[in-house]
Amino acid sequence: MQEIRSAEGINLGGSTFGSHPGVLSLATSVPATNPTIFDVSGGVLRMTQGASAPVPLTSSGLSVTNLVFTNLSVNNRTTNVRVSLTVAHPNPDGIELFNASSVIGGAAAVRELID
Repeated sequence: MQEIRSAEGINLGGSTFGSHPGVLSLATSVPATNPTIFDVSGGVLRMTQGASAPVPLTSSGLSVTNLVFTNLSVNNRTTNVRVSLTVAHPNPDGIELFNASSVIGGAAAVRELID
């Protein structure tokens, strides 16, 4: 959420809202981190900043089974994004009783800088 708050805005053309797998592309003022992209690949939540390689944000024992970004922005007033993800911890033995998952959500607004 910190990356959303410190971004300059959302790259709407590079983002996927309202469906899984979602993608969030943020515009930043620092060339090394522009753009900052959040996505999921092979069940791993990743962050890619600028031209750097993607960095995994979830451990190998977890699997992101649902990642949805919702654009809650109001034109010319606020830039706000809701994040909803489901993280599962599958049992490697396949015993259904021991599988676990959790739905995590939150929202963040891009902070407006005042000159």
